[in-house]
Amino acid sequence: MVEVGKVVAPGLRRLSTTLTDFAQHAVLVLGPAVRAANEGLSTWGKALLPLIEKLAELEATRPPNWPSLLTYPLMDRLAREGFPVAWVPGPDVLDELMRIGSPDVRGQALLARSEDVLRHAHGVLDEVTNDELKDYVVVLRQALACVETSYAPAQALSLQAAAALAAQETKHANFASLRRFLDSMKEMDAYTGAGGVKAAMTLLAVAPILERFVSGIDLPPTTPNRHAVAHIVSLEQYTPVNAMLSVLVAVSVLRQAQENRQISGPGDPSHVAIPAPPAGRPNSPGS
Repeated sequence: MVEVGKVVAPGLRRLSTTLTDFAQHAVLVLGPAVRAANEGLSTWGKALLPLIEKLAELEATRPPNWPSLLTYPLMDRLAREGFPVAWVPGPDVLDELMRIGSPDVRGQALLARSEDVLRHAHGVLDEVTNDELKDYVVVLRQALACVETSYAPAQALSLQAAAALAAQETKHANFASLRRFLDSMKEMDAYTGAGGVKAAMTLLAVAPILERFVSGIDLPPTTPNRHAVAHIVSLEQYTPVNAMLSVLVAVSVLRQAQENRQISGPGDPSHVAIPAPPAGRPNSPGS
């Protein structure tokens, strides 16, 4: 199981502004050689070795649709905004969208690439083969099939699937408990768990869909929200962009669930590492 300390993420953010492509390549290609020559390294080289090894560990858990680990700070921000970045969308689309600063403009650009986005998402679902997950594959293929023509049911189905599967994967009995856990994750500098960066980015994108919403008190949210679709019908909530984001978040969570099982092996219940909740926010049942 890969466990990364809280120091790593800030380090990555600093490194991302200074590492060149050559340096990144050197970390991956020359790292093993550096370790083999450890006895002959200078004091400076030995001090650098742990960082090289940590970067190599992180690179091994980089989502396959990322262009490089150097995009970590940007991907972290997008995931916290509720934009899926792990497994989906495909690398070409993600490379285009991550250059767009405005969430509204990014959402419209996502719709403009819907043919590529949906084709890639179907391919990602092809990779989900675990028997425990087969029902999710069936329903999410239906969501992908209707997201452009019947976006409201596609959105509602996908938000429910994403929330239910995230709760299952993190061993939370209900959505209130899951939301508290995800909120505690958002307050951490780094969290990777068993799946490394892929697992962290997947779960961070789930957190916004579980933001608190109270019918009759709160205005309908304009971003995907599982509680809103469960309690109200509003075209401020149901939109083509929200539907596409919801479907992709669900596909991302499902593909990571497949990855978790490949990491730990069949029947191993330890495939997700759960950090202790912050003081005063116990992981207890809720509504």
